[in-house]
Formats: sequence, C-alpha cells, structure tokens
Amino acid sequence: MKKYCIVLGLLMVAAFKVSAAITYESVGQWKVFSGNYSFFDNKAYPKMNFDGGQEVVGTVELSNGNVAYAVQGQGVFIFDGKAMQHLKLPADCYAANSEITAFAGDSKDVLWIGTSTGLVKVEGSTYSNIPMDATKLLVITDIAITASDKVYVSGMVPGDKEMAGGGVSFYNGVGWNNYTKATSDIPDNLMSNLMLDNNGHLWAIPGKHDVGVAKFDGKTWKQFTNGNGLPTNMIEAITTNASGKVWLGSPKGIVDFDGSAFTLKPFSNGFSTTFSDFVSKQPNASIDISALAVESNGTIWVGTRNAGILSFATGGFKQLMPQNSPLFTQQILSIRIDKNGYKWFNCGYSNTEFSKEFAYNRNNKNPSRYKYSESGVVAYKEHKKITDPNWLVYDSTTTPFYFGQAYGLTEDKEGAMWMGTSIGLVKLKDGVFSVYKAEKAMHSAFSNIYLAPDGKLFASSTMGGIKVFEGGSIKDYAKSPGMGGATDMVYDKNNVLWATSQWGVGKFVNGEWETFKKSDGLPGNILFCIIKDKKGDLWAGTSKGLAKYDTAWHEVGADNDFPSNNFNAIAEDNKGRIWLGTNKGISIFDGTKYTNIAEVESPKLSKFRVNCTYIDKNDVAWLGTEAHGLLRFDGTTWTQYSKETTGGMYNRILAVRMSADNKLYVTSETNSMQEFAPAIPTQSQEENIWHEVMGRIKLCEQKRVLTIIKM
Repeated sequence: MKKYCIVLGLLMVAAFKVSAAITYESVGQWKVFSGNYSFFDNKAYPKMNFDGGQEVVGTVELSNGNVAYAVQGQGVFIFDGKAMQHLKLPADCYAANSEITAFAGDSKDVLWIGTSTGLVKVEGSTYSNIPMDATKLLVITDIAITASDKVYVSGMVPGDKEMAGGGVSFYNGVGWNNYTKATSDIPDNLMSNLMLDNNGHLWAIPGKHDVGVAKFDGKTWKQFTNGNGLPTNMIEAITTNASGKVWLGSPKGIVDFDGSAFTLKPFSNGFSTTFSDFVSKQPNASIDISALAVESNGTIWVGTRNAGILSFATGGFKQLMPQNSPLFTQQILSIRIDKNGYKWFNCGYSNTEFSKEFAYNRNNKNPSRYKYSESGVVAYKEHKKITDPNWLVYDSTTTPFYFGQAYGLTEDKEGAMWMGTSIGLVKLKDGVFSVYKAEKAMHSAFSNIYLAPDGKLFASSTMGGIKVFEGGSIKDYAKSPGMGGATDMVYDKNNVLWATSQWGVGKFVNGEWETFKKSDGLPGNILFCIIKDKKGDLWAGTSKGLAKYDTAWHEVGADNDFPSNNFNAIAEDNKGRIWLGTNKGISIFDGTKYTNIAEVESPKLSKFRVNCTYIDKNDVAWLGTEAHGLLRFDGTTWTQYSKETTGGMYNRILAVRMSADNKLYVTSETNSMQEFAPAIPTQSQEENIWHEVMGRIKLCEQKRVLTIIKM
C-alpha cells in the first residue's frame, strides 16, 4: 500500500479521519473482482467477492449486460452491477470436482464450461455434464460459439505416454461431430485459441504454435503458413472485431488478414518510436504474446507472459503492469472487450507442459493444471467517452510524444490546430500530430502562443524569449519582455506586437521593448492577459485591476465591484461585449455597465477561478476553470464539463478553443492538491482497499489530456 508520511499532532491525526476517497475520481475507469473484495464505481466492497476463490478462468457478458465469472474451485458467479450472485454447482458437476479450463456463453445466456474431465452446460440453475463419450474429448481446452448458438470445442485425450490432441468437436444443436486427422483434413489434432470470424468461419492455432494458423469454413480446413502467404509461422493469439478483419499475434508483430492477404506490422518498427525502443530492450527483441484484442477504433491490446498489457493507439504506447495499475500479475491469460468499451484482463498463464505432466490417476491430490489463473479479474476503460464517436481524448499514451502542459490553442487558416506546450509547438491536422522544437532544447517550453493576422505564429518561451514559427521552423524573434516570459501577446491596430508579463506590458518597436508599468497608468505591474477589441483598443488584465489603452494606459472599472481584481483572461464576443475572467468569477462589460457573476447556483462551484475564456460564433462563452472543469454559458444556462460529469477531461483547464468545423478543443491537467488522499491507519477495511487500488490507478493515469468534442 502506498502511504504518505505526515507529521501532525495527535489531535490533528484524529481529526483527519474522513477519507479523501469520496472526492477523487480517476478519468480511467477500473473494475477489480477478486476472492477478497470488489472495486467499481470508485468504491471498494470488501464483502462482495468470490468467496475466497482467486482464480478467475474467464468472463462472459450476458445479454442483459450482467457478467458471469468462472472461478476455480467455486463455480460460477453473476454480477449485475450491484450485487454478486453465487451459482454453486453440485459435487457431481465436472466444474465442481475438476479444473475449469474454458468458459463461454451463447446468445440465450447458456453457459458452457470446459473442464479437465469433460464439458458442462449450464442453463439458468440447471446443469448437465457432457462426457467424453459425446465430445470425444476429455480435457476441454477452448470453446467458440457461433451466432446461431452452435458450439465448437477443442481438447485433449489420453495418449500412450502423455495427453494428445483430440481435434475439434462441433455441436450442431442435435449431436456432436469430432474432427481429427483420421476423419478430416484438419492440419493437427492439437488445436487451441478457437475464434469465429464475422463469416462464421472457425480459426485456430494448430500444434505447438509454430506451424501457422488454420481456418475451417464448415466443410474444409485450410492451413496458412509462411509457405502460402502467412508472414510467420509463430502465432500465439487470434482475434477479430466488427470490421471483419482477423488479427494474429506473433512474437515479432501483429499480422492482419483482410480476407485476401496477410500483412505483418513488426513490433520493431511498425508502431511508435517509444514502443520500438521498448521492444529493443526485450529478450530477442520480441514480445512474449499470450492474448490479443482490437477495438473498433483500431486500438490494439496485447497480453503478454512477462510484461503485462501493451496497448497501441494513434501512434502512442501504453504498458499496464502490477506496479502501475490494479493488475494482479504481469502474466495475462486473456483479453475480452465488452460492448461498453471495457477491456477485461484475466491474469495467469497456460501450462505449456500440461500434456506431459497430466496425471492419469484421478485420485492424485495434485494433478497437473492446464491453466493457472491468479488473483481475480480486472476491467479497464480509458475514460467514459471512449465509445462516443463525438469525443476524442489524447494523452501521452495515444500520441507519439510526451504530452506536456498545453497553455495555448489557436487555429490557422488551413484548419490545423496549434498548441504551445512544455515540449514544443504541437500541430494537429487531420489526426496527425507534428512537434516543432527550438534549436536550443531549453527554449522549447512554450507557455503561450499567438497567431497574428499576418499569419505569423508567436510562441513565448520562459527561458528563450519570444519565438516565431515561419517556413516550417522556429526562429528567434525577441527577447523576453520580462522575467518568466510573456503571459499573453497581441497585435495592436498597427500590427505592432504587444506582450504582457509579470514586469508590465511591452510594445515591440524597432527590435526593442518599450515597457509600461504602474507608473505609466496600469493598476499593477503583474499582467496575465491582453486583447485588441473591435475598435482597435487594447484591454489588459493585471493582478490589481483592469486596464485599457487607446492613446495611453489607464485603469477602467475602478468603481465597479468586480468578483476579484485579479484578471486571468479576456475575450470579446460578436456584439462587442468584453468577457473578463478573474480569480473569483466573471464580469461582462456591454459598453456601458459591468455585470458581475461571482456565484453559480447550478453547478455549485466552491472556487470560481477562471483560467481561460473563449467566445464562439454563437456568443456562447466557454470558461476554463482552475478546479471545476469547463463551463458553458449561453447567457442564461450553465453547463459543466468536468472529470466527474464526462470522464473525458481533468478539472484544471489550461486552454479552450472552438475550431471552424465546430469541434471544441480543450487542454486540461490534474490538480495535485485534489489528488492528495492520505492513507490513515485507523481507516476502515473499505477505505484501506480503496487507497490500495486507487494508489496504483493514479500511477497509470495520464496527467494531461487534449479533449476534442464534436459539437
């Protein structure tokens, strides 16, 4: 358990009894089910478990959305989202007195359980053993069910000296048919990893995973090897999705089959540069793959035998391990993606020596195991909007670079969105990211950007002054107008660059800054924002009040009771109204009077600090706050977009911008103070479990995201 060292007096420790668990919610959604507890909906449930059973062999999503779990030594559990029901199987059921080896369900919620002594069919509360006499298989190693609820099973039978492959058996709803090399053109009697494609064809891995892959169309078996189009014979996993493609996992890469040809995407150079570097450090520069799944958006999930979960999306790379996530082990048995976008990870491994070690003596108290499942099952969904086609959420794991702080957003005339970030200028065009850096690495941390009317893109670097992006590269433009760099920039009506800083506001003329401070009419020397209004006048926000420049700087609104005199953001709408974001609310100036809004009834805000403002073409205001996410205000109604309400952004908003094609771009990051949730020794069992699980969730969560919403 991750703990924090806190030096407090005895009374303070006693007073800190309330857990922070209630207030913190991760952007990623996790579910954990084990023999000792469950964790879901941001809560821990010590009494909701698998009655001590730790080995979850498989999960099945039922037609009503409930989830069934096959648990070694316990039978079947059904979870309806609120409670766990235990379907205890009688002692004479194969699943109760032998190892559970496979688990599947059909469209009518009939459950099929493979065991080391035969097959079990469960219909509601009724079960039936299906013996080897029917299936011709003793140990059921895998199950695949067709769209019409017909059943394929693979398995093993006793051989002369060890267990041998028994082929594949098919149940047509009436009787069983067994396919072996003696009765059909099946390429091998040892078959595993059964999978049905969208055409109802059965795919399987023959032999010891070194002779390619096989496909059965219901009549004929066909084997694919590197002799007839398959790039590699080493195949460890098979999957498909709604697109109809078939993917094969090999130690050297991912092979996709489009219906006519196989294409290998190598792990060494077919994905992101960060992943290529990761692969180069693995034994034999390969991945010991054990499971595979592909989402509808193309995101690939790989389960491994020694490196946890690997994921690739839009050029990024993610690794989930017990050290940085709620995963129980780094060994993954299977991955299943449900209809809500959750990835279900079964932890454990298959026994590659099972056929040699299997004990024929049924009285042996320690028979050889086919699968070793470990400690439960974990489900993961990146964020609540992952399945919403109108939402895109990018972070360091879904972009080909480290996603730093992004304090500015602007759109150029070609429709590209630009961000000034702590790792350089980032351009996003047609789903492709490009990163531009200054010649000196330390000059590439940009805290602010400004796209001028003449097409020049200015970027303020804390240590390198103001840069300009021209001709595809970043060039020096001006030294910093003050220590810490420019906080905002704008052209005046004569296309002269002005920049605010914590040392006043500067006007760049003839290669030098002419600086204006409090002695020149400003309310204060620390400035955060500046704009040019439709009349050509400049407005600037300081930490001590609001200023305006026509022919000289002077304070405005001094007689108005602003929510705060610390101004962070300024914007102008189509009607010429000036929107002012402060540390404690907003103020709107219509040319005559100021309307101050320091409180919002719904949503209720404890701290109404506005970091940034943007007014769209419909005069709807978008306000990025410090602690409450993004607020939309149409003049009457407030709408909140936050971590809690959307699960697709953090609550500290850094920048917001609406693109010409009506997409809202939002950059956000975590707030470290909100995440602080110390573990207190006197907490309840529920709180201790929460802190243990949440501590690992926080380690794998990305600290910053770019959210794009199609409005």
